[in-house]
Amino acid sequence: MKKFEISKYSCKIAADLPKFNSGYFLKFKESKRFDLYIQYALIAAKLALRNSKLDLKKQDPFKIGVFISSGIGGVKTFEDELRKLDLQGPRKTSPFLIPSFITNMASGVVAIDLRAKGCNFCITSACASSTHSVGEGFNYIRNNLLNIALVGGSESSITELGFAGFCAMKTMSVGFNKNPKKSSRPFDSKRDGFVMGAGSVILILENYNLAKERNSIMYCELVSYSFNCDASHITTPDLSGLSLRTCITDCIERSGLTLNNIDYINAHGTSTVYNDIIESSCIQSLLRDNLKSSFISSTKSTTGHLLGSAGALEIAISALAIFKNIVPPTINYEYPDSSCSLFYTPNIFLKRELKTAININLGFGGHNAVILIKKI
Repeated sequence: MKKFEISKYSCKIAADLPKFNSGYFLKFKESKRFDLYIQYALIAAKLALRNSKLDLKKQDPFKIGVFISSGIGGVKTFEDELRKLDLQGPRKTSPFLIPSFITNMASGVVAIDLRAKGCNFCITSACASSTHSVGEGFNYIRNNLLNIALVGGSESSITELGFAGFCAMKTMSVGFNKNPKKSSRPFDSKRDGFVMGAGSVILILENYNLAKERNSIMYCELVSYSFNCDASHITTPDLSGLSLRTCITDCIERSGLTLNNIDYINAHGTSTVYNDIIESSCIQSLLRDNLKSSFISSTKSTTGHLLGSAGALEIAISALAIFKNIVPPTINYEYPDSSCSLFYTPNIFLKRELKTAININLGFGGHNAVILIKKI
């Protein structure tokens, strides 16, 4: 971690974007005006559209929605402007402070850029944020309120204040500062916290008939979405796992499938002590006799934890897993934990036919969100 002076921080590693250059995609004014989390979202949306080959000019703008979440928003802008206020007074405060700081602005700016005039809002539910955004986009299309939805999340919280806050909570890895590639190790007995990541993932959801009509590349079908709340603790998941189990069960029941139809589970798997134990227990109690037929992994072991953008990233990974019939691994799984006794696809990916996948995300505040997708 070389973004700022790190010597006084207990955690000294992060999964950042050190070579990020907005100049390839954004105008100079946009780069200067917007916080990084907004820039990331703008660029991710442009790349998603390029991949989809979707011409939005041929679509009804009121049937195009944007649902882009952020867990924290423009924290770097907040830091910079607070320093300026302290040193130079209120007259030097940027008029772009508030628009660049608030969490809904990535969604707004992407809509402005694309002239998307349909439903547009930001859900902030910590690390479940972008999973909720994907789910809401799905619901709006399913109910014929939209034909197209750009959904996902964006996060840029690797800053002095953001880092200090999570270090104070003792949620980030501190035992692998000299060996950062080994630091994110979900379900491993030597795990000691997550590795903060940054970036944006934007997915394009389309009405099936529209996508089929234009011969779109369809990576998967989004089948069902569920969400609820632990109502237990502000940061620690409910130790009983009741709400999480209910959320997973509801999602499967709404899909019309059964537990033995689930081929792959992309777990929240943060590499923190409590999350990994509680999530493993929930999955084990639900699958029971189907444990041998379902593959499980946490891809945060590879990407780090993108906070409010994590869900969208992991749904994208699950979609590609189904599309390419590859089970992503949980890397750095070296020392089994008796409290996490499932098969987590350790260290090496597997070639298997995958027809269905579940994505699980949890957020501070007790938020649970689950998405189920299947092969088309």
